[in-house]
Amino acid sequence: MHLVDRNGICVIARDGKPACVVLSLSSNPALIELIYATVAVAAARRRDQGGVVSLADRIFGTRDHTDQWMASKIWSLGGKRPVDLLGTDEGVNEVRNVLGRIEHGIFA
Repeated sequence: MHLVDRNGICVIARDGKPACVVLSLSSNPALIELIYATVAVAAARRRDQGGVVSLADRIFGTRDHTDQWMASKIWSLGGKRPVDLLGTDEGVNEVRNVLGRIEHGIFA
């Protein structure tokens, strides 16, 4: 039995509730992956390594669009999610390069 729908769970995760509480609300593997991505994006937003999140906000125009992009698998990043690459300087640079291509209208 699910206590809240998909969007409600993401709001709970984004609001900083412990992951164990959020994960206990769902047994759907796809939803659990989405929850982890949502929590990871929220953490990345707090740290904003290399100014990547701020740059993405400026390019995409809204926090929601940025968060969605950061949690999506991106072809030009080898099918990886940008948020998963922000733990290393190399990953930050990869994400910044893709954002720069998007900003300048270059296929990314």
